Amino acid sequence: MASLDLVETIRHYEYEDFSYAVKEWSPPYIGCTLNSFFTRMRGPQLMTWSLEVLESYCTDLEKARMYHTSLFIERFVYVYGCSKEVSHRYRFPMRSLEFKKYVDFITKISLIWETRARMQFPLFTKCIGPLIVEEDTQMSPSYEVRLRAELMTYSTETIRAYFEFVMQCWDEGFNPNIQTYHGVARELGFPSASEADQLGASL
Repeated sequence: MASLDLVETIRHYEYEDFSYAVKEWSPPYIGCTLNSFFTRMRGPQLMTWSLEVLESYCTDLEKARMYHTSLFIERFVYVYGCSKEVSHRYRFPMRSLEFKKYVDFITKISLIWETRARMQFPLFTKCIGPLIVEEDTQMSPSYEVRLRAELMTYSTETIRAYFEFVMQCWDEGFNPNIQTYHGVARELGFPSASEADQLGASL
């Protein structure tokens, strides 16, 4: 399966899971930031991933469908917290120390990439919400919190594949966050995020 096909399959699975999660257990705040992420940013973001990560993550989503579990309910809980009732109903997998170290490392590198992207495109990115956990608001969880929540729902195979992808990007000087914003800008009709930023466009 080609990367584009995988991306479309993942987006389909994620949309189904997201819709189910919102109906099954509606988190307190699902605002425009998250909706914008799904409609504008997710596709370009997935297109920056390696084939290995896409294949492994697609398997995670397929297994969730097979066992009637929801990765997005897990993410909502990581982001927003949960009641005892929700905690009792959805028993999340225990994560090893090694897994958590992968999450910490990936988050650290991704924050560097996101900071550089926002500095490069300050106008284009000015409305996308806070960056780090200390800047969180109830209505708008930060990039850091949302990223950690997603990473914590990956399988061991996917988190390892993603770690390898991050290491390769870092070694090659490739910033996937910058490339994601270029992809979003092209979907909006601009040649690049740089052009969109110069014209004063914002997400």
